[in-house]
Amino acid sequence: MFGNDEEEFEAWLDLAQEADCVAEEVDHGVAVLENLTPVVQMATKLGLDKGVVFQRIIARTDDCCLPDTTGILPALWKELS
Repeated sequence: MFGNDEEEFEAWLDLAQEADCVAEEVDHGVAVLENLTPVVQMATKLGLDKGVVFQRIIARTDDCCLPDTTGILPALWKELS
């Protein structure tokens, strides 16, 4: 489907970002984590570096107003462990 693992990961990240940007959930933090879980699972499956994946997710989701106060960043880091 995609040329390599990195491209496939980026495509999944794009989809997660789009899903998050249109989510009208009451608990925004839960919506973010639910949308990113498949991305995290794919990154783990592909053997991508945990720190790099974490930084890329943060960089992408910053545009969607991901507040640190939601507890998502610690949950995301735990998910990557």
